[in-house]
Amino acid sequence: MALLAWVFLGYLIGSLFISILIVPVLSSFMLKGGKEEDTRLLAFIKKSFRPVLDWALGNRIKTILISSGIFILSLALLPFIGKEFMPVLQEGHLT
Repeated sequence: MALLAWVFLGYLIGSLFISILIVPVLSSFMLKGGKEEDTRLLAFIKKSFRPVLDWALGNRIKTILISSGIFILSLALLPFIGKEFMPVLQEGHLT
């Protein structure tokens, strides 16, 4: 396997490690219960996120339709993705 593939695999494993182990630990420190007062950051997050979450849970069909529409619209951007990192192949398989 090429060196770039090994580097890419290392980054994927590292990001998996961070997302599974480190993010939950850091969020548990930030969102610790038992305090009477929230931190400013947590109060801002709750104040801005709670209405959106309540709306999304109350309107499940609309939420699914909106997210599906955004996904389908994002597929229209595929032709604009740069191909700088794709090697030029003279084999004729991908062209």
